[in-house]
Amino acid sequence: MSSFASLLGGFFGTRKRDQSAEPSADAVPVLPPVDTGIPARPVDALIDAQDELLQRLRYAYGAEQATFERDIMSLVRRYAEYVHLLPATPDSHFRGAGGLFRMGLEISFFALQATDTHIFAGHQTITQRMALEPRWRYATFIAGLCSELHRTLSHVVVANPEGREWPAYLKPLSLWLRETNAQRYFLRWVKNAPETRALGIFALSRIVSPEIMQHLADQNTVVVPHLIASITGTVVYRDTNVIDHLVRRATTLVIDRDLHSNADLYGNPQIGSHLERYLIDAMRRLVAQGDWLANGNKSRLWYGADGMFLLWPNAASDMLKLLEQDQLPGIPKSPDTIAQILAASGAVEAKPDGTLSWEVFVPGAAAPFQALRLASPYVLLSALEQSPAALPQELLRRPVPAHPTSAPAGEAPGGPAEQLTLPIALVASAPREDAAAVVMAAEQPPPPKPALALTAPPRLNPSVRQALQNILPAIDADPGTVRAIVIDAGVFIPLVEFERRGIDTAVAVKALCDTRMLATDPLNPHAKTASRTVNDERVLGVVLAPQFVTGLDASRFAPAAPPKAAR
Repeated sequence: MSSFASLLGGFFGTRKRDQSAEPSADAVPVLPPVDTGIPARPVDALIDAQDELLQRLRYAYGAEQATFERDIMSLVRRYAEYVHLLPATPDSHFRGAGGLFRMGLEISFFALQATDTHIFAGHQTITQRMALEPRWRYATFIAGLCSELHRTLSHVVVANPEGREWPAYLKPLSLWLRETNAQRYFLRWVKNAPETRALGIFALSRIVSPEIMQHLADQNTVVVPHLIASITGTVVYRDTNVIDHLVRRATTLVIDRDLHSNADLYGNPQIGSHLERYLIDAMRRLVAQGDWLANGNKSRLWYGADGMFLLWPNAASDMLKLLEQDQLPGIPKSPDTIAQILAASGAVEAKPDGTLSWEVFVPGAAAPFQALRLASPYVLLSALEQSPAALPQELLRRPVPAHPTSAPAGEAPGGPAEQLTLPIALVASAPREDAAAVVMAAEQPPPPKPALALTAPPRLNPSVRQALQNILPAIDADPGTVRAIVIDAGVFIPLVEFERRGIDTAVAVKALCDTRMLATDPLNPHAKTASRTVNDERVLGVVLAPQFVTGLDASRFAPAAPPKAAR
């Protein structure tokens, strides 16, 4: 440090100071700390530094040294080559050099260790489970090791001393350092980086070879999908993802241990940002399991014209009960703390004054409730195949009771200048007690026919969703602009309508098939497209099932009554 100060002194030409004089604050320049970067150490040195944990990992895997080297150490080496000495976070858990490598090893160890007490694919026979058990355990190790890979692609930018940035999508960090002859590298953390776990799939191929994936997929079709779903943070429908359950528990455990053992963080409490994914996952599971039904009796979840709301702290109690069953460490017990974590993640919105509690007026309730306002309904609706319909009224406004105004005697309801023109025979033929009802019915104009609108599952491709939202309202409002028609099976939409909006027809058909939005033809149940005559021209298109379109005449699509048996 003295040599550095002398260098600065020579550069700025400072004079020798009088030792007897008290130095002023202006005399000593305040310099920012110098970023020395991270050294480009050999990968073998990184692995040797984790020898104790790797020995524990070998005992947990339960294999001889040659098998352990082939199955486990080969992946550990490729993982070390890819992440090198990157920290996991800039100022929280595993924030030191090599933090991401250490975090991946700890998560994989604890997740693999927990496989001994869990049963994978319980609906299969004992023979099938025994044959697949080694693959399930191996996949759990891979999911834990690669669970935080997405951070290298979204949270940090790596540069060498010349300012060239690491192409993380193309090659491992250690290989890039050797190619650029870099002795050190420097980090720039992305501010407010989104938690995009799906990005990890792009780095996964640098760690796991196609041969390993094929081994995991041998004689089954479930291990690899559960592995990929755990790494990308997606939901596996109609089945429990035991791999993801074990990895989530291991992740919370190692983060909680690191935060408690890091003395540098004492006095700088963390708000628990690493727990946001588990809190949101708990809410989605409550919705998917049917425990939270939107706008139902005693519901925690209310969906109105002005957004979606969670009654609070009632919803927090349900979340804590579910998370206690998962035995996740470090979950806060206070609803206020949970609300702050959700707000920090962007899942809920604050009021203009900064507070999180909104006052909502639930239909049928005598008093308002306190609630959290979700930033988007799709935070929770992505867990459902079919989105619930929103209430027509706004929940943030107190409902106004309907009190019909009475007009003065001898005067029409609209005023003296507004006279009713009713057929005399119609009024005269009505009973006296029904005369007022006849007058009021004649006064009211017929209700307008509702416009067609889309109610699609949240998983639908956004571009296909937007196209359908443009096509459906124009069928009745401006039929000359679209060639779609309403038929007995649903709504027929020519494929050319998607092409006109720049959408590939194959993408549109696949998106509608994946979300099960196409009507089934009884004569050809496997057909995805159909042909109809529109404006004297035979065209190819798809038939949208009527339950995904509002504004249709429901009686037209009601199932026909079964024929009565002949006596």
